[in-house]
Amino acid sequence: MTNPMVPEELKNVKSAQVVIGEHVIIGCNATVLPGVSVHKGVAIGAYSLIKSDCEEFKLYAGIPATAIKERKKDLISLSCEL
Repeated sequence: MTNPMVPEELKNVKSAQVVIGEHVIIGCNATVLPGVSVHKGVAIGAYSLIKSDCEEFKLYAGIPATAIKERKKDLISLSCEL
């Protein structure tokens, strides 16, 4: 319920900062909930729901998203300095 006529105490809307680290890939239509930290090197599959913090260099997918496998850390050596 988000109608302007609905009182604030009934809306149940929460807001918090989302932290996205370096070398993160987020698939299309993935949802990251408020207050979650997506750490360095994480990949998130399309249509996934991220409800809690993601560990570094892992691949997450699903509803709710779970860690599927480790990501290689050699991608950092391939990145170029600006």
